Amino acid sequence: MPEKDIPKYDDTTPRYPGDFRSSEIILYSYGGSQLDISGLTAVVNIYQDLDSAFQSGNILFFDSIGAANRLPIIGNEFIEFKMRTPVAADGDEEVNATNHRFQVYEKRSVKTAQNVQAIALFFTSIESIRNERLRVSKTLTGSYAEMVNNIIKQDKTLLNSKKELFLDPTLGSYSYTFPNVRPIDGVRQIQGASEPQNFRTPHYMFYENNRGFHFRTLESLYRESGDTDRNRPFVAFFDLLSAFNPNFSVADAHVDSPITKPYSFTFNNSYNTLANTRRGMFGATIYAHDLIDKKFTKSKLTYTNYYERALHIDAPTGAGNVYQGIMPPGPADFDDEYTVDDKSYGSENKQQINRLHASKLTKASNADNRKYMDDYFSRVFVEPATKANHIFNSDGTGSDKRLTAKQNLSIASRDYFSMDVDVPGNFTYNVGDLVWCEVPSYNASEATNDNKVNREDVIDQLLTGRYLIKSLHHQIDFLEHKHTTACTVVRNVFATDLPNADTFKASAHFRSQPIDVIGSGIDINTLVPLKNKNLKIPSPQISTVEDIATQLGVDLSSTDLNVKDAANKSINAVLNSTSNRVLANKNLAKINNAILTRKTVVEKIAEKAKLALGGINLSGITGGSLNPMGADRIRSRIQGNVNKFVQSSMVAFKQNLASAKSFFKGFF
Repeated sequence: MPEKDIPKYDDTTPRYPGDFRSSEIILYSYGGSQLDISGLTAVVNIYQDLDSAFQSGNILFFDSIGAANRLPIIGNEFIEFKMRTPVAADGDEEVNATNHRFQVYEKRSVKTAQNVQAIALFFTSIESIRNERLRVSKTLTGSYAEMVNNIIKQDKTLLNSKKELFLDPTLGSYSYTFPNVRPIDGVRQIQGASEPQNFRTPHYMFYENNRGFHFRTLESLYRESGDTDRNRPFVAFFDLLSAFNPNFSVADAHVDSPITKPYSFTFNNSYNTLANTRRGMFGATIYAHDLIDKKFTKSKLTYTNYYERALHIDAPTGAGNVYQGIMPPGPADFDDEYTVDDKSYGSENKQQINRLHASKLTKASNADNRKYMDDYFSRVFVEPATKANHIFNSDGTGSDKRLTAKQNLSIASRDYFSMDVDVPGNFTYNVGDLVWCEVPSYNASEATNDNKVNREDVIDQLLTGRYLIKSLHHQIDFLEHKHTTACTVVRNVFATDLPNADTFKASAHFRSQPIDVIGSGIDINTLVPLKNKNLKIPSPQISTVEDIATQLGVDLSSTDLNVKDAANKSINAVLNSTSNRVLANKNLAKINNAILTRKTVVEKIAEKAKLALGGINLSGITGGSLNPMGADRIRSRIQGNVNKFVQSSMVAFKQNLASAKSFFKGFF
């Protein structure tokens, strides 16, 4: 671009969406040498996040002048620049890294095809580097907000920041001893113990944006400062309908319009009931124990209780005129086994039921006996009351035993709905700001007479509304001269109310009735169904050979031994003694299959000895040269062998069904 066509830095006339202005980009070495890399720079990235204490970023430039060796660049440099969006916003449109320089902490480089070194420098706030070098090992007094001010700005031996610090006042006056921790770790410690003076939910955050550092409650980002009844205004209107539909382009064609046409957007993981239930967002039990007094107290926190007292992104007066919470205003369980008339399945917290009836979160008259999601206290918090023994509160107020549970609930609900939105770059957007998102519903819409679709027909009424910028990424492309801002926006309630339990049918049930295949669980030790503990199923208790013979139906004194019939009879008797017919049929089929597929030893003996299959005719062993005494000896020997065989078979059967199966497979 010819130099005469390049607008001045202070020019406020944007040429296109994503236009920006930039001053010189100066790189300072550790020794104080400086180098202007403005003409070498390709891309600058700047990051902010509500959960990050400091801003960070990186810069990519092509070292065609040998700067890496001239300075030299070793990853310990300082960088300064100014960039702005060409609009008038009282200085809010500018990133000024001249008074508050960034410090480089890492260098990466790669050789390009043109034999030029591409260098990426990663930078962060100077306070971030100081934080890694220092420790707080002292006792501070006053409110927690005053301690944060002391750590960040007032104490010259600590971070000693020159940036603005925005504080939400905290309750109480304390004496707090910091045990040799990094300054920001100390801030995080008192952040978790702080309760707001002007707001209701103890959810403090410490973060940095273009305006400075912030020690703020979540609720103060939803409301005008000092006015809990008035919503904080949003800084931009994101027309998400126009991202993929040219029919809904912005009404105002000016590039500096507050109505922004995004490039794209995506939904993040939302509506995760399983994860949020485990985090205790809907219900939690808190045990606070005192190791000195050997006592503990038990308390509970429910989403209903939190919702009615907290301030939300869209409801200036708490719950407001309608219930917009993320917990469905109806029974948590829906099955055919238990109906709303089943008193035993109902909520055990009758006080909570009464409170729900008195609130906007109403229940149907027929649904009282079914549990809501916050009737289940799915998480347990254990809070040692002695952890604050070294903290003295001169106000004499006690600590909130449910503080941690409240913070976890607020953190989980803050990001319940989340979207990533890519919009034309604008430095007036900062984390902690509010934006309005017009969210499409993706529903098939009816066309009007003039064959046009109305905007109201394609808006998602539950999700269209105010969103909080949780994180953002400014990308300034010097090659394309284009600035893009990628935002992650979140909200903690629905934009409109959900239908309450008055619409829930007391007789509601699934179209297909569930089928219990087995019938019940069975105690494998006793084979007794657990659904009927009084039912006693006889189980054979076998310990002797005589007992085995009795179960087999075999008379040991008899010479008629039909082992196959006895085995089948015994197995059927044992299997039928249980209530599990599936198992019985399975094992009986295997045994019968083994019997049918294998020749029995009895058949082999019968073939060799020419004996009848139905039994052994000992009286037939007479003839030939055998004298009566010899015949008796043979008869006696065969009788003894048969008895031994029967006895060993019966002992093997004693073990269990699996052993019996193995025995008969080997025998037959």
